[in-house]
Amino acid sequence: ALLSAKRTPVRRALPKHGWFRGMFDADGTVTLKEDGEITISVTQKYKEIPLYYKECFNFGNLYFDKSRNGYWTWAVCNEHDVSNIINYFKHYPVYSHRRQK
Repeated sequence: ALLSAKRTPVRRALPKHGWFRGMFDADGTVTLKEDGEITISVTQKYKEIPLYYKECFNFGNLYFDKSRNGYWTWAVCNEHDVSNIINYFKHYPVYSHRRQK
């Protein structure tokens, strides 16, 4: 399983920032629509990780999609909230090859 039996919430892991950034790097998406709207999301098979993002940032919405055997998404599209996420990643950037895209 992805989470230990203890299931440490993101709030405790966030000061380390590595876990949080790594999960976003692996399962996060930034979408720019033609009208200029930006959506930032994290999608997982299990609800716990997207829920932790919502609890940690205290904003965004959780969605369940039944397609592809079901998955959970935490998504942010409100301009103010998107700005907060962007500022977080400016201070704590991801380090993988995806950063180059």
